[in-house]
Amino acid sequence: MSSPNFFLEARSTSEGTWLNEEYEARVREPEEPRTPSKAFGPLQVDVVRIADGAVIGSYRRNYSTLFRTFASFRKDGRSFALYSPNYSATRVMELPSCRDLGGEEPNSFGFCPTDYFVPQDAQGNLSVTFAFVSGCVSATSTCQTS
Repeated sequence: MSSPNFFLEARSTSEGTWLNEEYEARVREPEEPRTPSKAFGPLQVDVVRIADGAVIGSYRRNYSTLFRTFASFRKDGRSFALYSPNYSATRVMELPSCRDLGGEEPNSFGFCPTDYFVPQDAQGNLSVTFAFVSGCVSATSTCQTS
């Protein structure tokens, strides 16, 4: 019988990166320290090539927590990532250029992603034509997976 954490165990390494990922997102330290009045400021997020630790790009996220809103994958020999520069939208990034290819437009009353799962084969290639997005509907405590 599978454990309740099957998906997390199947994709996570002891270092905290996802299996088969070439890139990860790292939150850059804020230039000004967080204070109670500035607790919910935006984040500067670096996109890092895992193999050599090189920062290949960055983006600004308009929320104070990154959650797990960056998931890289390969399709047809090209690298991409699902990411969320806006707390209420999922977009697709081309890698290593870090070019935004499009996605959802922000909606302050919409679905707020907090985690992505992109099914991949052992070589890190997209194995199906969909991904899983988990999160919450804004202004409520109802969490959903879509």
